[in-house]
Amino acid sequence: MEARRQPWSVKNEPLIGGLAIAAIMVAIFSATGWWLAGAEERTETARQETGRRIVRPARAQMVALRSAFGAGPAAAVGAIQEDPDEPAAAAILPLDALSSEAADYAAGLPCCVSIAVVVPEEGLAYEFEGDVTSPLLSVAKVPIMTMVLGQAIEDGRELTATESELLSLMIRSSDNEAAYSLWYAMGGAEAMVALFESVGLGSITTYADSWGSTLASPLQMASLLAMIVQGDVLDEAARMTAMDVLSAVDPSQAWGALSGTEGLVTETGVKNGWYPEPSGWSLNSLAYVAPDDGAAYTMAIFTQGSAIMSDGIATIEEIARAINEQMLLRF
Repeated sequence: MEARRQPWSVKNEPLIGGLAIAAIMVAIFSATGWWLAGAEERTETARQETGRRIVRPARAQMVALRSAFGAGPAAAVGAIQEDPDEPAAAAILPLDALSSEAADYAAGLPCCVSIAVVVPEEGLAYEFEGDVTSPLLSVAKVPIMTMVLGQAIEDGRELTATESELLSLMIRSSDNEAAYSLWYAMGGAEAMVALFESVGLGSITTYADSWGSTLASPLQMASLLAMIVQGDVLDEAARMTAMDVLSAVDPSQAWGALSGTEGLVTETGVKNGWYPEPSGWSLNSLAYVAPDDGAAYTMAIFTQGSAIMSDGIATIEEIARAINEQMLLRF
């Protein structure tokens, strides 16, 4: 196994045994840097050290969406905003301003759901406990994917055959071995921290040997996916690759945040994560929806404590259906 690399210092080198070619540092466009990490398994260490639910940071430290979201790769989404001279943050509204049905349903649950919806073209976000962090599980494969695509851009090349294969397996089939190959190639936990900081998404908690234990919030993840969809972090070819692979997830894994869009929108994509814990199932769903005649938006719904997996899926889909119904009525 290769030694851990340090972010910001090591150029990519070939990996042995069929692993993807990758590196720690990626500089995209102007000064935007990338570091990714993620995963689905091995969350027990994180639970033992932090507990199942993570206390939210002070409200003043909540992720703030910049109104300049769609202005290009240097426009950081989710940057913490404390300086009054900084550009005005876009509005972050309570979920009931978008869907009282979804908000009421979430508030009535016995345990543990956090939700964020980001509409970048409008400079708006809606949230219910959206700044509460929890393990990303396989949703963390989305930033890993972005890292791989970003490295190819930095190198001025297309993805290698190995990179393409691992990327497809990781997203479409949620293959954990493919994710670990890319996670270590990208620089692991330190790379993930550097990614989120470099794009203004604030602080996260990572664990050296487990991408899935990474702690982040729905607002952070919905913001990252919105940056991808908007083309703020990847060139057009890479952006289309990301959206295409997310749109072709195995049908058995395509439940969740796209509920209510079936037959109404053709351009959608999703990545889910799931893990059984002693306290119940944890399930996460991250998706984008790009209506033909309206603004694209992203959604992240994280849940914990479901007695069985199907209950957690039903919870996510009930919330998503109500949100998507309201969003699609606007266009």
